Amino acid sequence: MRTSLTLLGGLLLTGLGAWLKPVSPDPLTRSWPAYERFWEVKTHHEGQYDLLVLGDSRVYRGVSPADMSQALPGWRSFNLGYSSAGFGPLMYEEAARRLDPEGARVLVLGITPWSLTESAAQNAHLQQELARPLSERWQRRYVNYYLQDLAPTRPEALWQALRGTTPAPAEYYYQTFDEAGGWMPSRLEPPQPRKALGPYRAEFRQEQVSPARVEALLDQVQTWVAEGVSVYAFRPPTSPDMTALEDELSGLDMSALGRDIEAAGGIWLDIPGEYPSYDGSHLPDSAARRFSRALGAAIAAQR
Repeated sequence: MRTSLTLLGGLLLTGLGAWLKPVSPDPLTRSWPAYERFWEVKTHHEGQYDLLVLGDSRVYRGVSPADMSQALPGWRSFNLGYSSAGFGPLMYEEAARRLDPEGARVLVLGITPWSLTESAAQNAHLQQELARPLSERWQRRYVNYYLQDLAPTRPEALWQALRGTTPAPAEYYYQTFDEAGGWMPSRLEPPQPRKALGPYRAEFRQEQVSPARVEALLDQVQTWVAEGVSVYAFRPPTSPDMTALEDELSGLDMSALGRDIEAAGGIWLDIPGEYPSYDGSHLPDSAARRFSRALGAAIAAQR
């Protein structure tokens, strides 16, 4: 009896704590369970597609398959971008697994200079998601949303919430999750269009584009084309300052790469237009949708 009462009391206290726990004013914190579920579903669902978009965070935050499909009706499209992803064997294997052999068989490569470095080609984020144990995957997909209310809260934070004095974040990072398309719309308020320049400058001073990765990509394009896969490539739009930084420090001549991809049998797409960046690297959701429609139209014009 005593054990039952103790258990009941513990449950009541836990429920009371969850009820009293303040809602975080930070949208990034509030979105964390959905963020973890997004990567679980994206990596481990069994769908196959007519069109895949490959690349790094400028792709998974910047390309909306649904908006692309307005110019490509009937195609099943999916965004296969991952954080700091690169064009290396693991990405190629995932593309082969996801591309429907009976479909339109189209690959769209969103190539940033960083995606052709040796570090990016290791695809650490994709490896991490693929290697998660089943128990963790199940928790991320089904349970974490409910556990969020049970996470520990500092007494100070609770007291601030009760008094209405919780400090506001210095910035608000919003992200939502298109699980069906593998796209993560995002935006930063207020925008900080130079925020990413320092980290990228430091990275390219330590590591530049790998000629071996460029050569391997061109070989892979030739292989895909020989197998009947249509290959399109583009440079994801970013801020003018970031473009200038990458052109100066990355060691990649993007114009020459475009010519080499076409010589290998692919099609290089130059998408006109101005697209603002909220952090100097990524597009806000509204600009990403607009770019995605232009990208889809550019592909449709080549068919």
